[in-house]
Amino acid sequence: MKRASDADDRDEARNLSDQGVACLRLFQEVVREHLRRLQAAGPLGTGTVGRFTLSLPPQAVELLQQARDHYLATLRLMPTEDPGSLAVLHHQLESVYKSLDEVERADGISCRTLV
Repeated sequence: MKRASDADDRDEARNLSDQGVACLRLFQEVVREHLRRLQAAGPLGTGTVGRFTLSLPPQAVELLQQARDHYLATLRLMPTEDPGSLAVLHHQLESVYKSLDEVERADGISCRTLV
């Protein structure tokens, strides 16, 4: 028989994960709008085909940090018996850390085993 707190933890983990997803969607919208403004100001010099780096607006960084915090809180509540969900969560965290230019943390996330 499952304890009520287990179900509560799962519900809270799902809620926190959903909030992380919402932050990432808003982040993508902010970045798209920022890129549109940059393109409207003139041609972008990419240096190499297909890749370029741009500074993120403060709002975008805040959204990434909020997503990171939601995902970390989700990890604390997520049951270890759910490796599929843990893998998705680790992937999301890895992407957020890379976007925040915290490569060392991203590498630590991707190297964890989910057994």
